Amino acid sequence: MNKTVTGEDKDGNKIEMDVASLNLRPSVYGIIVKDNKVLMFKQDFGYTLPGGGVEIGEKLKDAISREIKEETGYQVKMKNIVEVTDSFFKLPGSGKNCQTIRMFFLCEIISEEISEIHLEPTETIFNSKPEWIELSELENIKIGDNADLVSIIKKAM
Repeated sequence: MNKTVTGEDKDGNKIEMDVASLNLRPSVYGIIVKDNKVLMFKQDFGYTLPGGGVEIGEKLKDAISREIKEETGYQVKMKNIVEVTDSFFKLPGSGKNCQTIRMFFLCEIISEEISEIHLEPTETIFNSKPEWIELSELENIKIGDNADLVSIIKKAM
């Protein structure tokens, strides 16, 4: 009998995954706060933070800078780690089963000049443009993530 773990699909439904099918995916996410607002993405399944997978051979500070620039156009500097979580999920777009170690970093915008956003083809399926969300509204929006993003963002403050 194969060993399985319980994960989630993009809609938050519980699914069983064969451990042998898992892809390890370390990921970084940026918490960027400006004028009492946090930068997030509205996806078809709720709001998330900008970020994504760390490439092989890439340093964490380089991965967070690259991901945020690709997804938001902002150039940022990683300040400090806020939280580390793990999860099992089916990657939207590719259907891959993933085990991820997710690192959430407080980041600071170092250039107000916004460059062109470069989303991967699978990201354009469910990502919209980045939005600044009032910190006071976090409790009132749908969060599309199995991590407790509201608590993680508050911890960063």
